[in-house]
Amino acid sequence: MQDQDDALLAVEQLFNDYKENYSTLIESNEISFATDYKNQFAKVILLACASYFETKVVNAVIESLNTKDCSLTYNFVSRKALKRQYHTLFSWDSSNANTFFSFFGEDFKKFMVQRVKEDENLRSSIKDFLLLGSLRNQLVHDNYAMFSLDLTVEDMWAKFKNAQEFVFNIKSMTSEFKCA
Repeated sequence: MQDQDDALLAVEQLFNDYKENYSTLIESNEISFATDYKNQFAKVILLACASYFETKVVNAVIESLNTKDCSLTYNFVSRKALKRQYHTLFSWDSSNANTFFSFFGEDFKKFMVQRVKEDENLRSSIKDFLLLGSLRNQLVHDNYAMFSLDLTVEDMWAKFKNAQEFVFNIKSMTSEFKCA
């Protein structure tokens, strides 16, 4: 758990450093350089946020499946089922996480579809999570240098913060389903 907290702190530090550096450039009247910095940093923060979410989601799945109780299950799930498979867990260009939910079975998917339907904050969180993942895929699979982001660093930061509700609650949602 400490590594995950440290990873979030690292992403937050990146954003805080960006704000400080950008302000310094603006105060120094380096407007052109500040604009270039802001545009390039948008790609950096997108990758940092998406990478953080990948680690967090994979760990939540492993914890939800109680794999730590059995080294055979843990090793199989982490080494074969999830290693380098994260991006296949979601339909990134979709507006919902139903593909992800369905991997836990049809009953869990129905449970989550209903839960999302009733919770606007969760629905918004999932939408932002999927948008960041989709943009990350476009960034790394299309021409990185030519890729243009329509969102500012601040827009992406707001989406990252909002998407955390979904990511941070995966384990509790699976636990709630197990107890229902």
